[in-house]
Amino acid sequence: MKIDPKRAGLIAFVLIAFILTLEITLSALRNRTIEIVFHVEGEIPQVAAVPEATPAPDQPTATEVLFIGPSSTLVTTIQWTYHIGPRFPVTTIRAAVQDESGKTVAATSHTIQCGSDALSCVGDTPLALTFGVVDGAGTATQWPIGRYTVTVTRTYAGVENAPSVLTARPLTVLNR
Repeated sequence: MKIDPKRAGLIAFVLIAFILTLEITLSALRNRTIEIVFHVEGEIPQVAAVPEATPAPDQPTATEVLFIGPSSTLVTTIQWTYHIGPRFPVTTIRAAVQDESGKTVAATSHTIQCGSDALSCVGDTPLALTFGVVDGAGTATQWPIGRYTVTVTRTYAGVENAPSVLTARPLTVLNR
């Protein structure tokens, strides 16, 4: 049986158009998000309104400063949503607090493992940051009054890239 070249071309065109339409539709439905929400457990100091400084032209705009008291815990809640697509890679989310000298004074992490469910993977987990506890080791103590930086990063398993920063926020510990 001989196939007419025009008919074969038409079949190939329809097949390619179908595949492209399917991919465009799936791309529109695909949702991959990771959201970070901060809240304080314990005392929250009262802070007077401070005028916002104008950043230098080459500096990024400052984000909202987090304020906590010395005996507080900063909780970073990670919420992820993944719908329709190839397998969600095993992802490690790490929240770390550094003091002004760059030393990590509090850190914890969580690994998201969605398994083989490519249609839906939704969840959330709180990451509690307590001064002196770094990745489960150390002794929890009160936060010394001062300024810190909270950085939340994402790392994909099996990828040798450096962790990507999801957010970095200033943190100030105030005494009531």
